[in-house]
Amino acid sequence: MAALEAGEAAIDPKDLTIQGRIRRDPYRPVYLDDFSKILPIIDKPPKTHPPPPEKVRFMTEEEHADDLEKVIEGLIPKDVNFEGMSDEQIDQTLMDKVDFDMAEAKYFDEHTALANYDKPSNSAVAPGLGKNLRGVSGLYKAPIDPEDDGMDNEGEFQDLKRKTGLPIADIKTLYFSSKKLVTRFVTNQTRLGKVQSTWILAIAGNRNGRLGIGEAKSVESGVALAKAKQLAVLNMKPIPRYEDRTIFGSVEAKVGATIVKLEARPPGFGLRASHRLFEMFRTAGIHDIAAKMPRGRNPMNSVKACMQALMSQKDPNEIAIGRGKKLVDVRKVYYGGNVL
Repeated sequence: MAALEAGEAAIDPKDLTIQGRIRRDPYRPVYLDDFSKILPIIDKPPKTHPPPPEKVRFMTEEEHADDLEKVIEGLIPKDVNFEGMSDEQIDQTLMDKVDFDMAEAKYFDEHTALANYDKPSNSAVAPGLGKNLRGVSGLYKAPIDPEDDGMDNEGEFQDLKRKTGLPIADIKTLYFSSKKLVTRFVTNQTRLGKVQSTWILAIAGNRNGRLGIGEAKSVESGVALAKAKQLAVLNMKPIPRYEDRTIFGSVEAKVGATIVKLEARPPGFGLRASHRLFEMFRTAGIHDIAAKMPRGRNPMNSVKACMQALMSQKDPNEIAIGRGKKLVDVRKVYYGGNVL
């Protein structure tokens, strides 16, 4: 207080009147405080107790259990007779007579955990705010949907469920079956040093004509992988398939210096492609196809070019409608008279 009074005396009231003003910037505090009261949420609690002696020790598990038993026995009222009562009656009597919330707060906040030392001491742990806070209670709810049957109690997939409309069971099936295809380590040079991040490209699909690509970057590799998988599930698109096993004809796509050429193949041919394209075809539900990359084979560009090629297929049904013919005639033109 002496220091505060000396500081106030050093300030000219005229300067305070001219220069003192209420802050209007966006970072101003939301309250006007004269600093005469201690606010538990904003201010640090004052240390009202002296530190414990240096040679004192903490209680062992047995000593702590005995101490807790004594405290509980002290909470039981003396005028209550438990003889002849059942366990349910004893529990109900204790609930009516003892305020366990106040007892718990008093025991853990004010009671000492040191052996042979019954005086309270300051703790580095901040006291709890409680359960029912005025102005906050009832405004926030846990992101838990009863229809999920406890499969997403932490709310990790609730945003994905809202955007896709899929149930949590299907989302988790797609999420855990997705694969990581490309990993890159990115370093950003700042004035504070080098900040390393991990960039991940992942794919997701239902193995029945749907495929999606997701890419994400984060300082933590686990966070980047989770974000990439969720984006892959969100970006899933239908892939046109001929007889649910191959593509329509031959397609080609180019991303950067990478060119991907895809060609349809007869039944039983299998998947003849590089390992990344192999995983994409298997995830999309394509069983007979051949893929070539005559130029650059950049991992990221090859995956994106393959996705573009799959999405740029020409549907023979639309070509037949545009030419005024039937689908059978167009198939003869595309496949040389042989129906695959």
